[in-house]
Amino acid sequence: MDTLTGMSIQHVPVLIVGSSMVGMTLSVLLAKHGLEGCMTVEKHASTAIHPRAAYFHPRSMEIYCELGVYDEMLAESARLYDSNAGIYDLESLAGKYIQTWLGNINEGIENVSPVTRTFLTQHMFEPILRRYSEKNGVDLQFSTELVSFQQDSSGVTAIVRSTETGEKRIVHAKYMVACDGNRSPGKAGPDLVEKTYHDERYPVGKKTVAQVFERYIRRTAPELKAAATQLEDEVPEPYIELGYRYHSAALMTDELGGVLENPQRATCRPGSHAPHVLISLNGEDGVPIANLFRGTYTLLLGSDASGWEDAARELDMDKTLPEIRRHRVHGDAFYSRYGLSQRGAALVRPDGFVAWCDWQGPAPGTNAVTLLADVMLKILCRVPHASSNTSPSELTVNTPSLSSALFAREKQLFAQKLELQKQMDRIDTEIADLRRMDELQNETALLALRLMPAEEKPPGYSYSECLRKKEAERVTLAAVA
Repeated sequence: MDTLTGMSIQHVPVLIVGSSMVGMTLSVLLAKHGLEGCMTVEKHASTAIHPRAAYFHPRSMEIYCELGVYDEMLAESARLYDSNAGIYDLESLAGKYIQTWLGNINEGIENVSPVTRTFLTQHMFEPILRRYSEKNGVDLQFSTELVSFQQDSSGVTAIVRSTETGEKRIVHAKYMVACDGNRSPGKAGPDLVEKTYHDERYPVGKKTVAQVFERYIRRTAPELKAAATQLEDEVPEPYIELGYRYHSAALMTDELGGVLENPQRATCRPGSHAPHVLISLNGEDGVPIANLFRGTYTLLLGSDASGWEDAARELDMDKTLPEIRRHRVHGDAFYSRYGLSQRGAALVRPDGFVAWCDWQGPAPGTNAVTLLADVMLKILCRVPHASSNTSPSELTVNTPSLSSALFAREKQLFAQKLELQKQMDRIDTEIADLRRMDELQNETALLALRLMPAEEKPPGYSYSECLRKKEAERVTLAAVA
């Protein structure tokens, strides 16, 4: 009990504001990773009552497969939807067919993911997620809203209120996460971006928004195309869903490359989504390799990668580092898909993204334990340690990204790239504003001519001819731009 306010106080590791799909998903993920006792508050009395979101992409379904609700989602979807349905453009439900955007939403998906795309509305899905959340001990508190919060060095102190009784309580959490939309009262200020989150997610988010905007213009609002100054070329859906790449201090990337790649051709480059391939596991064939990436770091090893396997086993005795699960993987399909030799290894993060890889195995005389330890320290954003058993040349040869100078330069170039992108955005906005002003002036002048008395109009004046000339000028300028 707080003696000053008279309100009760509850201490939790994480306070999640908003208990729709995002909030409940985060709650279960935290519980799955061993963080128990988190609280999720939701101002509404229960789960969604409207359909709203209805299309789940494969990356989302991979996460729900990991959580154990994938099969139930498919079964619920099958009650109302065809799992191989498509997306079509019609004048109306009974009107003329125009064109097909996706003939079969799951065509070819088996080549890049162990799951399928799924139609399932939000009000059908949230009750499933709620049952699973409560089954896993998640503290879901509906009819409870966030009133205010303060942050200090010890965490976040929030005041929540029951929307039914009006009772207020104090909740102190080490972290608070806003999952209640862009108008959330818990929305973070500009000073909160974690060490690597912005570097990884911002470029991907920006690219995704640009691709969504392109599809909106092309499929729904073609009349806006002339005014769209930053329209991208459309790339296939799998590139956006599973082909995005990360670049940050939490990855052993030695090259920047593009944000998107073809997931059907992607190998195990650091920053890429771990490629999908079917393997043999515990005597069972056809097991998705993603089944190995559950809850911790996973070291995929070639059949002759004893050097890296011994190093990981020894490193596991260091309790200051996360557990590294080790799996020897066999078969040409794995080696071809991941681009590894039988002595190679790839380290996959708990989120299923490749953090580091070595194609050929440690060089003779190399201290593999120290190298792998330095890799883990860098991935965890800790300072790699020096060792008398490892020379600088060994670090340079086997893991180029460990060079602090090269990594600093990489970060500098990436920051410059982002700044240039921001400048280009501002320039494009100014150009668009100028064009709108020019069009407005032209329209005003044409209107003035049209309203002008006949005896005052210029010789040979034709309103339709003026419109034709202005449209020709606009098309020419657009083509030049």
